[in-house]
Amino acid sequence: MRKKIASIVLSLGLLSSVMLPQLPTAMAQQNSEKPLFNEVYSDTSEVDEILSNMSVEEVVDKCKDGSCTFVVENEDYDYENQDQMQEMYTIGTIVTWETPEEETKNEELSEEKIDGASDELSDELSNEESSDELNGGDESEKATPLGGGYAEIYTTISNADDGKVYGRVKIDNVYSTEKPDKILVNIDFKKGISRNGSYSSHVGTVAEFSKNQIYSGATSKYFSYPVEKTYYWKTTGKANVYINGGIAASFGLAESPELLLNKKGVRYLSYKDPLSKQELTEPYFTNWSKSSDSRCRLTPSEVTAYRNWYDNNYGPIQWRTGNKNNYDIHHIRPCAYGGTKSYDNLITLPVEQHKVITNWWTNY
Repeated sequence: MRKKIASIVLSLGLLSSVMLPQLPTAMAQQNSEKPLFNEVYSDTSEVDEILSNMSVEEVVDKCKDGSCTFVVENEDYDYENQDQMQEMYTIGTIVTWETPEEETKNEELSEEKIDGASDELSDELSNEESSDELNGGDESEKATPLGGGYAEIYTTISNADDGKVYGRVKIDNVYSTEKPDKILVNIDFKKGISRNGSYSSHVGTVAEFSKNQIYSGATSKYFSYPVEKTYYWKTTGKANVYINGGIAASFGLAESPELLLNKKGVRYLSYKDPLSKQELTEPYFTNWSKSSDSRCRLTPSEVTAYRNWYDNNYGPIQWRTGNKNNYDIHHIRPCAYGGTKSYDNLITLPVEQHKVITNWWTNY
């Protein structure tokens, strides 16, 4: 029996595909050892490069259990211009499927046709069967061209300073001798009050791509949902590939990284002090109560003491230029939300980054 094998790469937010008449057959020579599992990349081209050096057999064998997942992080994300829509993450899962088995011409012959065939044809069939037996039946299977194909399906998570979170789906780089009848991608947005706590399903949506919509650069429309309050967000999903009227493959999509958005949909600032290596850590919970307690605010003498301590430990920086501050001292957990003036709760921030995080807490 000849078997058609196909594979498809799925990811949250974007969908595109290129249909090719032939599938790549050369075995991987480069990047064969580089894992495609649970990796974070800076660009989708890194994934494309890995796949270009893999045969369809390798992709299917490596990813048939649904373990091939990857994340592409937008390293150019601009925290200072979050009023413009920006992608934060692109999430991908490689999904493989098998198309229905295809009978050979010999198997399609009815018993009547076989009985009525000439002696020459009978001898030919007998010789082919004998040859297959001698070769263990493997040679014809190896020589059979593969059918089906694979594609990259991406889902993205985006935000803007408008109180919403956005998603979209896209298919890219489809290699196929036969397009699926359709692809259905279900995306679920989940939210929680703690990064490592439980998440409840908030909303879900389905992006459907019919056969004539499966092409390179095809994308779903943006779908958006109100944020309303400060939450940690993440997405999960499921993709079904339909061939010949039935589901040929069904895979759970990779889960996105957690994202902390305030009630205006603004992302929490990611910052690491290049000298002290201290990080601006996220609030553990998103439901801290606000108070009027201001006892943790630094006095002028405490500001001077901290600056001296910082310079002595991590090297002097130019805190001010004339009357203008170059750096500020920021309370990681603000005083109004239970913070203290402990040095563990203080971090040195450039003035512009301090404005960004201060505005974020204004809409906590």
